[in-house]
Amino acid sequence: MNYGKNLNELRDHCHRIAKEHGWYDEDREVGTILTLMHCELSEAFEEYREKGITYEFWEELGDVIIRILDYCGSKDIDIDAIVRAKMRENEGRPYRHGGKKA
Repeated sequence: MNYGKNLNELRDHCHRIAKEHGWYDEDREVGTILTLMHCELSEAFEEYREKGITYEFWEELGDVIIRILDYCGSKDIDIDAIVRAKMRENEGRPYRHGGKKA
């Protein structure tokens, strides 16, 4: 299946699937959606703690991306342009952003 050539096409596909499966039958507040994104990261962390880096770990990271793209689709956010602009910005930053440790 072709999921698109850029993040916006993938965004639209993720959002379409979520809508078709009932996740937009009722309005959801931003806090709820952000919590769901965080939950997917927590699930990835738990998988890592229990089994290390496994396929299931990578799947949880995929779920994080799907949640983010779905939200962007629900708000018609041009995430492709935003990510590309942010990458250009990051390329111009100094090494470790001026001495940050992490």
